[in-house]
Amino acid sequence: MILNGINFGVTFIGLYLVEHYGRRKSLITGSAWMFACFMVFASVGHFKLNRDAPETTPQAGIILIVFACLFILGYATTWGPMVWTLIAEIYPSRYRARAMALATASNWTWNFLIAFFTPFITSAIDFRYGYVFAACNVLGGLLVYFFVLEGQGRTLEEIDTMYVEHVPPTQSAKWVAPPPEEIARIRREAGTEVVVDDDTPPASVPPAKEGQRV
Repeated sequence: MILNGINFGVTFIGLYLVEHYGRRKSLITGSAWMFACFMVFASVGHFKLNRDAPETTPQAGIILIVFACLFILGYATTWGPMVWTLIAEIYPSRYRARAMALATASNWTWNFLIAFFTPFITSAIDFRYGYVFAACNVLGGLLVYFFVLEGQGRTLEEIDTMYVEHVPPTQSAKWVAPPPEEIARIRREAGTEVVVDDDTPPASVPPAKEGQRV
């Protein structure tokens, strides 16, 4: 109940961070925060906690509880809500719905796999399992640093244009968007949106028969 309560409450902080400090800074900071929490959690659990009689090592137990709460604080304010922001922004308009569906399916698939295999893994390597997730946080932070563009305060069309123009992610926060007409031209040429020909006449509709609803 405590962990879930923290998870719910601090998520609203994440909604503030994503719009006031940007995606990249928030996600990279969250990765570093969660990495530190996992390293402490795994190390204390493996080296200090008496797993056969945990009541004999109360200090280690307290540290585990505190850092579990700190991890939830870092996750629920950064990666928890912001990943959904990213997948709603980074895909081109014409592919966004299908790409978001695949990303969501992937998320739930990995949630299931981790929940299913975790008991078997922890029974084999105990709290050292945390080192695996610490490494994943390092990879996540590097992924954001090298590949994710900053979308704070930008429209979806501007983010599309940044990817089309190969704007370096490290310089994306300083990128100046061209005029809307230029953005539309760039996106049309790149094929990132469906182009509707305004000169195409509407399809003819046969006249309704007597008594037929239109």
